[in-house]
Amino acid sequence: PTFGGINLEDIKAPECFYIEKRLKELLKIPVMHDDQHGTAIISAAALLNAVEIQKKKLDKVRIVVNGAGAAAMACMKLYITLGAKASNFMVFDRKGIIYTGREGVDDQKKDFCVDAKYKDYDLAKALQDADVFVGLSVGGVLKAFTDMGYKCTGIELEENRLEFAREFMKSELETGAVQFLNKDIYDVIPETDLGTRFDLIILKDVIEHIPDQARFMPQLARFLKPGGKVFFAFPPWQMPYGGHQQVLPQQWASKLPYYHLLPGRFYPLILRMLGVKPNGIKTMEEIRSTGISIERFLKICKSCRLSICGKKFYLFNPIYEYKFGIKPRTQNALFAGIPWLRNYITMGVYYLVDQSN
Repeated sequence: PTFGGINLEDIKAPECFYIEKRLKELLKIPVMHDDQHGTAIISAAALLNAVEIQKKKLDKVRIVVNGAGAAAMACMKLYITLGAKASNFMVFDRKGIIYTGREGVDDQKKDFCVDAKYKDYDLAKALQDADVFVGLSVGGVLKAFTDMGYKCTGIELEENRLEFAREFMKSELETGAVQFLNKDIYDVIPETDLGTRFDLIILKDVIEHIPDQARFMPQLARFLKPGGKVFFAFPPWQMPYGGHQQVLPQQWASKLPYYHLLPGRFYPLILRMLGVKPNGIKTMEEIRSTGISIERFLKICKSCRLSICGKKFYLFNPIYEYKFGIKPRTQNALFAGIPWLRNYITMGVYYLVDQSN
């Protein structure tokens, strides 16, 4: 048997660059790395279409790239092949903007270093003059904690999500810094299945997707050590995009605020009118069925004896800085203190709770 080509899959940077380069030197058949070239080809097609529609020249557009891994590097190199200029890129990795003279910049990134005068730029500032934003950064709530030396556990009902997590945190799994469990949380016995209880449980953008929160939240006490805490972060259902409509691919459906609050059958009717497909409508209605307000959250906390030990309300959620380049801004204290009204004008709420004595 012979091979017509080789496709490399799920090899992290910088190892993937060296493996690909060496294989190309040794072989006379095509070598492709899916994470790099697949992403690059698809995004390049979108970029060419976008500049044509906007009547701009590719060699003139200013491009901000959030992420400097394998996919990001392949994308930028292909964009340059198509006509973009390396000098028009601003690239950010985990440590911030990549600039000339910064320590620890590997050879693959050096071609995209900006002048040191930009070293204090953050993503929001870079985006002010940008024509194109490419988001290819790493993710993972747990990874931030394993990088700080903590041991973490992830519990997930859907096995396909865990497959991605295991690959993404492969090195942490090998060192024992993280473990994953594919099981319904109601069936988990912490001491038996996980070998421990926890000092901190993180539920970031989770509680608003869980059916029957009043049944779920009391379960958390089983997983906490004495003195342990639970961190909740969620968007109130009534806020402008509390229905998560921003994830929809249809332009108007993703940009219109508040229409997820329409009663009864009007919401799916409007979604259909805006071009949303049946699967998208089903997803939006599922989110509507689990949306939660600040007041409902506090009521459940009280009923299951969870005490509030810290809270913060945001007019602009901190995650928006990485998604949209919008600086986080806390909610005005007066508005944050008005029950029900605050749900409509607060983009994100953070609560830290523990068990009542």
